[in-house]
Amino acid sequence: MDNNYKIIHKGDYVYFPLLEGIEVEEETVSLIPEKNERKPTPRGHSGAFDVIGDIAIIRERRDGNMSKIVEFIKNTRKNIRAIYIDHGVEGEFRLRNLEFVHGEDNPETIHRENGIMLWLNVKSVYFSPRLATERMIIAGKVREKENILDMFCGVGPFTITIMKTHNVSVLALDKNPDAIQALEKNYSLNKIKGNLKTKVCDSWTEIENIRNMDRILMNNPTSRKVDFELIRNSLKINGTVNFYEINSTEGIAERMESFRREGFMPVDKRIVHGYSKTSSMVSMEFRRAK
Repeated sequence: MDNNYKIIHKGDYVYFPLLEGIEVEEETVSLIPEKNERKPTPRGHSGAFDVIGDIAIIRERRDGNMSKIVEFIKNTRKNIRAIYIDHGVEGEFRLRNLEFVHGEDNPETIHRENGIMLWLNVKSVYFSPRLATERMIIAGKVREKENILDMFCGVGPFTITIMKTHNVSVLALDKNPDAIQALEKNYSLNKIKGNLKTKVCDSWTEIENIRNMDRILMNNPTSRKVDFELIRNSLKINGTVNFYEINSTEGIAERMESFRREGFMPVDKRIVHGYSKTSSMVSMEFRRAK
């Protein structure tokens, strides 16, 4: 990819600007626009940021110089109402430590993705917009009438995405009462008719009482806790586990082998996004075989 230019959409095609000399299929070459059709990417900033609704959240830089990226967002994202600096995720509920730096200091917003709306307060709940594609992939795998356990549901991005397009029953659990409150609001906001039950609780404690699930969603990627017996008891034979973890390549391989030893057969694995120089967030899917 030539990062000096934007990806552009024209007609039925999406055009990816490539570096000179890259070997690609002939058909692909025919879809590359001429240079004078390419749109230059705005320059002059260095740093990563997330956009949640009309709020921009900038990852803290080690050198402490945030002014360039703040100016970049102000000049290129006219829809942004507030800008915060993220000093790291902390505490039992994994909340962002946010510093307000520009605009209107109101942390409530409505985020739109995959045809749904998610109301949230970025200071009281954790939400990542970077999993939008992953959530759509999982929704595409769900079958009608599934009974689904969303163990670490947050404001419900997986739950709402699935329930928007499928007639399913979901039991959504989270320790954070603000997250559960937001999920219930999002259920109403998106006019969903499926069966949703929520509970503020420790998911690993509550799962002891849960049986006959067709699918268990486990999106708590920074945790290393996995209780295979509890998962097995809660899941039907041939039921599905969608498991997420941030780890190294070797760590992910070990995790997949541990599931296999416990009778969960690997179905799919993919990198959701990079996390550091040595680790990535990985999506793993398993089927309970015994």
